[in-house]
Parts: sequence; structure tokens; C-alpha cells
Amino acid sequence: MGIAFGLASSLVWGTADFLGVYTRRLTLASVTVGSQLAGLLALLVAAAVVGGFDGRAAAIGLAAGACGAVGISA
Repeated sequence: MGIAFGLASSLVWGTADFLGVYTRRLTLASVTVGSQLAGLLALLVAAAVVGGFDGRAAAIGLAAGACGAVGISA
């Protein structure tokens, strides 16, 4: 599982590096919303594959997403 997470992380960071030109052309708000929606989509796909998640996990994920959005916007 660790190898899969490492590969997924490197794919995401590498894509962000090479596709970072959008942050120069679009507004901060649109890039932040777009990145958070992409993360939500990935979460929903993962939940469908794994079999769902509970309310506590959703609350923690929501808080982490909000903190990530603030971090991206800073």
C-alpha cells in the first residue's frame, strides 16, 4: 500500500509541476476550487472502490481539504 501511495503522490506532484501554467493564466480562486474538486472526485472514486467511509472520516477529510485550500491560497 505504501508503494501505491508513493507512486500516486509522485504522479500528482509531477502533474502539478508540469501543468502549473494554469496558475499563471487563471485566478487564484479558480485554481483552488478546481484542485479541491479534483481531490473530491478522487475521494469519491476511492470510496466507491473501497466500499465507502464513515462520518468521522468524512469530517476529517473535509477539515483537511479546507486547510489545504487555505494553504494553497496563502
